Amino acid sequence: MRELKDIIATRNLTVKMMDPDQGLNGYWTDPLTQRHYSIGFYFFDGWEHLSVTGKKIPDWDMMCKFKDMFWNEDEVCVQYHPRKEDYVNVNETTLHIWRPIAQPLPTPPTYMIGPKGTTKDDARDIASAMASVLTPKQQAAFLSARYGDNFNRKERRILDRSDKGK
Repeated sequence: MRELKDIIATRNLTVKMMDPDQGLNGYWTDPLTQRHYSIGFYFFDGWEHLSVTGKKIPDWDMMCKFKDMFWNEDEVCVQYHPRKEDYVNVNETTLHIWRPIAQPLPTPPTYMIGPKGTTKDDARDIASAMASVLTPKQQAAFLSARYGDNFNRKERRILDRSDKGK
């Protein structure tokens, strides 16, 4: 977690209430859109927890901004997808980020996330070339041959669909 003094100094962050032993709440205003996001940041019972609420559900990029506001760049945090029986949805436009305080979160090897050094333009060019000359099954086979089983869910679904068609 970043130092509280650094967190509360974040540009466009208005802190309404703060307890140095448990956390803070308030809101942050996006300087580009002027949208307000209510935030609650708490640390107790072994967890750091950020709750973000907007008029619309915050997107991935926005949640990344919030992660950077409250945690250091070398800290791993997660957005959980709980078991159905544990699911709670009090507000449809709220997302949460969690981090255990006493232990590091396990993370997958980076090669499972994607090839490093590939730009968005590279990925788009590869996808475009593949789509123009390869069948979905051939695309999935190419990715499987190149990355083993470490290609994303979309490609895995393509491969699964093509296997069912046999």
